[in-house]
This record gives sequence, C-alpha cells and structure tokens, in this order.
Amino acid sequence: MEDLIDCGFIRFYVPFGKKKKCGLYQLFDPFVLFNLNFVQQDIQEIHFWSNFYRTPAYNTWKGYAFELLCLHHLEQIKTKLQINVILTKVCSWRSTKGKGGAQIDLVLERRDGIVNLCELKYSSDIFEIDQEYEKKLQNKIELFYQETKTTNACHLTMITTYGVKRNEYSGIVQSEVMMADLFRL
Repeated sequence: MEDLIDCGFIRFYVPFGKKKKCGLYQLFDPFVLFNLNFVQQDIQEIHFWSNFYRTPAYNTWKGYAFELLCLHHLEQIKTKLQINVILTKVCSWRSTKGKGGAQIDLVLERRDGIVNLCELKYSSDIFEIDQEYEKKLQNKIELFYQETKTTNACHLTMITTYGVKRNEYSGIVQSEVMMADLFRL
C-alpha cells in the first residue's frame, strides 16, 4: 500500500476529528479511474461514447473526476482562498448520526482557527443553489458542528467548474473557487 501511495495511485487520509487508525484509502490516479470505468468495460460497440454521454453513470464519473482534479490542485485552491501561508490539515468528513447523512468532500482545517468546508460540484454551467440545496448545505454545516464539536469558525467554500450563480440562496457561500483557478500559479 505504501508503494501505491508513493506512486500517487492511491492516497491515505484521516477524516476530520478521527485518529489515524480510522484512516481511509482512496483511488487517486485519474488515468486509473478512467481505465476502470471505461477501458476495461466493453467499449467496442460502435456508438458507445455517443450512447454513454449524459447517462447517470457518465455524470457520476465526471463528478468524481472533478473531485480528483480538485484534490490534485490543493495548493491552487489554498492560493485562491489566500490561505496558502497558513498551516492547513486536509481531510474530508462524513456524518455518522444525522438523518439522511451528510458528507463534506474537502475540509481545510486551518491553524488560524477557521475550517473551510468545501463542497466540490461539477456542473456544465454556472452552479445554482436552490432552496432545497441551501437546506442540505445548512444541514451539513449544522451536523459538522454537532458531531465534531469544533469550536472553530466554519466557512462554506464552493469549488465549482464555472462559479456559483448569485441568487437569494447563494448567500450561504462565504468563498468560492472555480476550475480556472485550479490552473493558475
């Protein structure tokens, strides 16, 4: 496992508030993800890609691939958030108690007493938060406070492909990072 980690095929991380023995392994190599999802499948069919495009499986893969892209560009995310000089622990978090469950894709626990709760969302257009999604985000934040018992301030950060559309529900977002920011130095 250590060799796979050293080569960048998988990563080991400890979820927020957990001990190392509760650590998780995650497939971390984009090519291996693509290979497992597409190359090893029966894609010899002439119209495979045109039939596969816009299916739920394709959209799931795009979302997961975007999450990996973000995880591979943590320094750019921290630079955009202007926290690149602050010591930061990178992890994720999953609720164990809340109804309906909750998961936070990326947690940046900063030494300055602030935690960025990062929601990673792939969208083919500007991402729009509606009333239902705002409630889900509020639930995630509340469960995070309740279950982790953190006394740090939590800032909701949206990391999206093209940004968040400003509307009556987008005020919950305290900072945002777009895909273009991931490729800036």
